[in-house]
Amino acid sequence: MEALNLTVALLVLGAMTYSPKANANQELDLNLPELTSGIKHYEVGEYQAAIEIYNQAIKINPQDASCYFYRGLARFELGDNQGAIADYNQAVDINPQDALIYLHRGNVYFELGDRELALADYDRALNINPLIATALINRGVAYFELGDNELAIANYDQALNIAANDVLGYLNRGNARLQLGDNKGAIADYNQALHLNPNLEQGYNNLGAARLLLGNSLGAVADFQQALLINPQSTAAYNNQGAARLQRGDYQAAIGDFQQALLINPQSAAAYNNQGAARLQLGDPDGAIADFKQALLINPNLAKAHYNQGAARLLLGQHHRAIADFTSSLEINPNLATAHFKRGFCYYLVEDTSKAQADFLQAAELFEQQGRISDSHLALDILKELRDR
Repeated sequence: MEALNLTVALLVLGAMTYSPKANANQELDLNLPELTSGIKHYEVGEYQAAIEIYNQAIKINPQDASCYFYRGLARFELGDNQGAIADYNQAVDINPQDALIYLHRGNVYFELGDRELALADYDRALNINPLIATALINRGVAYFELGDNELAIANYDQALNIAANDVLGYLNRGNARLQLGDNKGAIADYNQALHLNPNLEQGYNNLGAARLLLGNSLGAVADFQQALLINPQSTAAYNNQGAARLQRGDYQAAIGDFQQALLINPQSAAAYNNQGAARLQLGDPDGAIADFKQALLINPNLAKAHYNQGAARLLLGQHHRAIADFTSSLEINPNLATAHFKRGFCYYLVEDTSKAQADFLQAAELFEQQGRISDSHLALDILKELRDR
C-alpha cells in the first residue's frame, strides 16, 4: 500500500484591507474657523491638539455635525474607538443624510472586528451616495473576511468602475480571486496594483504567493525578494520565500527564511508550521513536532499544523496519536482530503479496516472534487485492495 508523502506549507497574504484614514479636507462642509485649525493639526498627526480645538468648536455650536465628525476622526486615530463611535452617533443624529459619517463609523466597527455592523454602515453610506469607491472597497473587504469572495469581488468591480486607479481595489480583488483559485486573475490584479504603485510591498508578496500556487517558485522568490527590498521587516515575505524554497526542495535555505520570519514576529504560527514542514523533509520528525506544537500554541485552529504533526507522528510509528492529529485537522477543515487519506492509512496500520475504508472513500471523493484525479485514483485503488482482502 502506498501513502501520499505530503506536508503542507502556509502562505501569508498581505492585505491592505480597508481604507481607514480620512482626508479631512474632502469631508463635510467647514462651518467654523476652529474646524480649519483642527484639521491642520489632524493632517500632521497632532490628534490630541485637534481634539482640543474640536471641543471648543462644539461649545460654540453643539448642533454642528462636522464638529463631532472631525473629533471622531481624531479619536479613531488615537485608538479611542468608543469615543469615535459616540461622536459619529452624535453627528448622525444631527445630519442623518451624510454618507461619510456612516463610512467612517463603519470603519470603526471594522477595526473592532464587528463585520456585520460595519457592513450595515457601508450599506447606509452607499444608499445615500452609491459612488463612494472607498465604501465599496471597504464593504468588499468585510464580505471577504466573512468568506463571501464573490460578493467581495462584485464590490471591488463597482469601486474600480468608479475609481479605475484605486490600488486597494486591485490588491483586494486579487486576494479574493486567489481565495477562489483564480490565480491568473489574481496575478493580473496584483500586476495592475504594482503598475500604479511600484513600491507596494503587499503587491509583490501576494503576486509571489499567486505565482507559487501556479508552481512558479523561481518567479515567486523574485517577488518575495522585491517585497523584502521594500520592507526588510516583512514577516510574510520571509515566510513565503521560505515556502517557495520548501517547494523547490531547498530545505535548509527555507528554514533560514522561517527563522528570520520568527525573529521579526515570534508569534507567526505559519512560520513555525512551515519550519516544521522543512524539518520533516530533512528527516527530523521530532524537531518538526516541536515546531508544530509551537504553531498550535499560537493558533490551535491551524488545521494544517495538526495535519503536519500527524504526518510526523506517522513517520515515528505513533499511529494512534497520528490519528488524533488528523482527526483534529478534519474537525477544523473537513475538506482536507490528504488528512482523510493519511488517517485511512493509519487505520489500516492499526488494523481498523472499516474506518480505513471510510477514510479512503472520503479522500477519493474530495480529491476528485478538487481536481486531483491521480490522487483520487490512488485512494480508490487502495480502497479496492482493502475490500478484496
